[in-house]
Amino acid sequence: MPKIIKDLQSRIVETAIRIFLEEGFSAVDIRRIAKESQIAVGTLYNYFPNKKALLYEVFQTLWGESIEKLDRLIDESESNEALFTRYATALHHEMLQKKGIGKHLLRMELIEANEDEMLERPLFTNTPIHGLQQAQMKKVIIKNYGLTEKQLAMKNFDRLTNTATMLLMVGNATNQEYVQFLHDLCGSYIREHKILEPSNS
Repeated sequence: MPKIIKDLQSRIVETAIRIFLEEGFSAVDIRRIAKESQIAVGTLYNYFPNKKALLYEVFQTLWGESIEKLDRLIDESESNEALFTRYATALHHEMLQKKGIGKHLLRMELIEANEDEMLERPLFTNTPIHGLQQAQMKKVIIKNYGLTEKQLAMKNFDRLTNTATMLLMVGNATNQEYVQFLHDLCGSYIREHKILEPSNS
């Protein structure tokens, strides 16, 4: 059984984060991380089976603070249609602060997805990134457009939140026309489904 060294996982992740923030995504190399963590490459693989697993841990560590900031923005904002724009701007700022690690991981998901996965589900679903961002996007949509959890449960909004999440992460949220396009796209979908919702009378 491989020997597990106390606190070594944290040391590995901290080393990967430092290299990533100082030198960028391309500099994150398993051999270099092992060397700077003062361990053998094989020892590192006892904790992370591959580079992607390590990068997801880096992402979750870096993005945890950002998720909390974005949650506070949503919770403290008034329920009106300005929230979507505020959230998009804040999300883009956090992504810049974290050097776009979410985009890098999304590209990895797209590259590694096989044909069966693309047919079975929209790309980027059921991943750690997607789960975190989709939950926030649902909160934004509920509050921005005055919807309720019950309304969302009645209609299938997963496709909408999947699309909006991906487009916000890969697009340029500093471009107001782009953000307005996404806002209008969500609004059109929601208005259509409200119209189709059966009347209680």
